[in-house]
Parts: sequence; structure tokens; C-alpha cells
Amino acid sequence: MKQPEIIPTTWIELSKNALRNNVLSIREAMPDELDFMAVIKANAYGHGLLPVLEVLEQTDVDWYAVFDFADALVIRERSLRPVLVLSGANEEHFALAAQKNIVITISTREALQALRTYKSTKKLHIHLKVDTGLGRQGFTNTDFAFVKKELKQLPKHVSIEGLYTHFSATEEKPFDSYTVFQYAQLEQWRTI
Repeated sequence: MKQPEIIPTTWIELSKNALRNNVLSIREAMPDELDFMAVIKANAYGHGLLPVLEVLEQTDVDWYAVFDFADALVIRERSLRPVLVLSGANEEHFALAAQKNIVITISTREALQALRTYKSTKKLHIHLKVDTGLGRQGFTNTDFAFVKKELKQLPKHVSIEGLYTHFSATEEKPFDSYTVFQYAQLEQWRTI
């Protein structure tokens, strides 16, 4: 007996014009001195990494961010724009990230310590991830003294380009005070 064809009840249609217009609207609302980073992790949130990348390459986006290092490699084959990998990097990523000019996230004590012994002629660009309350990934306030000490010991070919956190509820009015708290914590880390 032949199985009946199962037709999905949900699907995604990507409107290239809508995506371009969204980028334009966001860019117009941003101060000129800020860079625009398009986060296209998780297969561009299910819309397809390559189709979304193809559209974004025709826009005024400055950076891309992905979660997976493998996605950063796919983007690097198709774009010269900076790419940040949001998942915490480990020692295996260092050499290839430097070679391919991919910016990696350092969010653990182990990864930060491993950077001290990283040797290369190519500059490795990193961002530090701080956990200000979401509880997923990053250095916490208890790591502050450790991170400060370790950063002083990094080789010259490791370049700290950025610091970031994940605000947990910026779009929810009842949590405005918590967002202010998270922002204050992030500001403390900027003094490092």
C-alpha cells in the first residue's frame, strides 16, 4: 500500500525585499558611528544561512554573527565582512580563526588561559563575553580579578576587539530595572 504524501502545515518564505527594507530601516534608526551586526545564527533562524547571506551582502550590514564556527567558515568563503562567532571558542579554533580572519568569543577561564600560550604570526581577534544575569555563557563578576590578570599576560598577536553580554529582557517593560542592572555590570567590565 502506497503511503499518502504528507504535506507540511508550516513553512517559511523569505522575502528578499522585506529583509533589505528591514536592514535599511534599522540602519536609518542607528547613529552613524555604530556598526550594524546581523546575527544569522541557527541557519539564519531557520530561513537558510546562504539565502539570507546573499541578500545581506547587498545591504549596508557591517558585521555578521553566528553561533557555530562552521557557519563562520561558510560565510568567510562568500564575504570579506567581519564575522563574530558567539559560541565560546576553545584552543582548537585559535589557529583557523586567525588564518581566516574570524573573530572568536572567549567566555571561559580555560580558553582565556589557553590564549597565553597561543603562538602565531597572524593576529587573533577576540571578544570577551560577560554573563550579567542570563546564566548561559560568559565570565561572571567572580571572574573579574582572574580575567584582568590573564589579559595582562596575553601575547601581542591576540587583539581584544570587543566586550559583550546578552541582555535577558530589554524588550519587556517590567524588567527595565534588571536591564539597567545588567548594563551597570557590563560597564564595570569595560574598566578592565
